[in-house]
Amino acid sequence: MKKSALLFILPALILSSCGDTPVDPDPERSVNYTLGASLRKEGSTKTEGYNLSFKMKDSYFDSDANEFNKDIALLSNGKSMMVEKESTMREFYSAFGFDKVSAHYPEHTENTIQYALAHKKIGNYDLVSVAINGHSYGLEWKNNALLGLEGDHEGFSARANDIYADLKTYVAGYENIKLWISGYSRGGAIANVLSHYIIHKEEIDVLKRDMFVYTFECPKGLDDDNAPEYSNVFNVLYSGDLVTYLSPEEYGFARCGTDIDLYQSSLHTDEVLYEFDEDIAIPAFERCIDYNDNSLYDETEQEQLESLMKYITRDGEDTSTAAFVHTREDYVNKEQRATQTALSIFFGLPDDIKDELVAAAKEKGASLLNSAQEIYDLITPFLDEAHYEYDPDELMADCEALYKLIINNAMLIVAIYMQNANAKDIMRSIDVHYPEVGYALLMDYEPVENLKS
Repeated sequence: MKKSALLFILPALILSSCGDTPVDPDPERSVNYTLGASLRKEGSTKTEGYNLSFKMKDSYFDSDANEFNKDIALLSNGKSMMVEKESTMREFYSAFGFDKVSAHYPEHTENTIQYALAHKKIGNYDLVSVAINGHSYGLEWKNNALLGLEGDHEGFSARANDIYADLKTYVAGYENIKLWISGYSRGGAIANVLSHYIIHKEEIDVLKRDMFVYTFECPKGLDDDNAPEYSNVFNVLYSGDLVTYLSPEEYGFARCGTDIDLYQSSLHTDEVLYEFDEDIAIPAFERCIDYNDNSLYDETEQEQLESLMKYITRDGEDTSTAAFVHTREDYVNKEQRATQTALSIFFGLPDDIKDELVAAAKEKGASLLNSAQEIYDLITPFLDEAHYEYDPDELMADCEALYKLIINNAMLIVAIYMQNANAKDIMRSIDVHYPEVGYALLMDYEPVENLKS
């Protein structure tokens, strides 16, 4: 055969063989996301964030939602991160072929929640996604502190009902739906409450086996009576995370669904984080001092946080001072408004003035434990400088309430200020709330076979 003939035959052979290659009916898609690093040790030379990749196959959602699925958990973890901004949320949905995106990103106030709804046709069903933002917010902390006297957490419940009403309208045109709900931290709490409302109210036509719910580092937002162990709701958390103990169990709060605890041991956590990034720095868990009798004791991270919650909500001997917040009613009647005022001031002041206020508080130190007037005199010049509107009488009443709360938890506050072992453990329980920690531990997690409630 002539050489020139081969030039025509070889391409034909190559093309014909390519035509025989089977096309994957369910290709894996992926999207990359750069997560900013929050816990790098002092002196680290690393400046870049974490380049994470999240993957999806449509067949993930052919499975039974009552079975924990690590692939869906990792994908949901990515969705809970990328919903932080409307731009990255849209990038996430676009990468995986979702359409009809309905974005809700109002300016932050105490009563807002940012979230997005999206749709994807898969086979004979319509997958509807609900992504709830729990990252990078400020004034919403005031809503986080709004527990209410009874029933579900008042702040979380109100926001869950907002999304619920919107979701009912969104799915009205679909006959065969599956739901996929996720959120982190505050967003996780609202996702958890929302999931209960969807299942309990039975107004949205979806079976539990078709309703995939994955929350991350989720606070407790349901009244204990409204928190059944739904087998399709998975709360992926690290049980050494302080946020997951709020709102307190002692006040009658709980999560619905099944908790997927990523904790194995403190040492294992530190090893996993080092493998993920050798420059991550969180305090090592230490032997601590009992808050009540000042004796040394050995506890796990979970036992210490349970002890901390019991200490903060302990019963006071002198009820006439209105100093203790033993019950939910105590908190709401004595401290809720004052706590919300403090959060509103902290997140409502411009950053430069807030920094000045924090510096002045550190300089005052223990003198702030002298009286409510000391607290009032510290705060008001900075409020005036920022032209922050306040009622002097109401602010003074709030300072008195905060002073009572502070003075009756002085041992705990001094421990944090002095950076002793208890303080380092508390800081650890806050640091492990950061999303890179949960992501690294989830990547390492090996699901238990046939896990159900």
